[in-house]
Amino acid sequence: MRAAASSADVHRVLVEVLTPYIGRNIADASVKGYLARLGQAVTSVSPEDAEKLLGWIKPGLKVFIGEARTNQVVAELQQALERLEEAK
Repeated sequence: MRAAASSADVHRVLVEVLTPYIGRNIADASVKGYLARLGQAVTSVSPEDAEKLLGWIKPGLKVFIGEARTNQVVAELQQALERLEEAK
């Protein structure tokens, strides 16, 4: 991500990518929690914030799907965020 995106769009994209791996409920709760962890009432997510989110997601994801698969999923997440930016 090279530009800020709305937190709602980031939430939607991250949940879509994570759902096949950890289920919709866990994906939704995790992403909501990580967005809240960014602080203030987040309405947009900067590229730096997006990197923080991916860094926070990665360790928990390893527990569910292992390290090798986690690296693939994080790459998918990064690509999905890039596509989000391109869609603007």
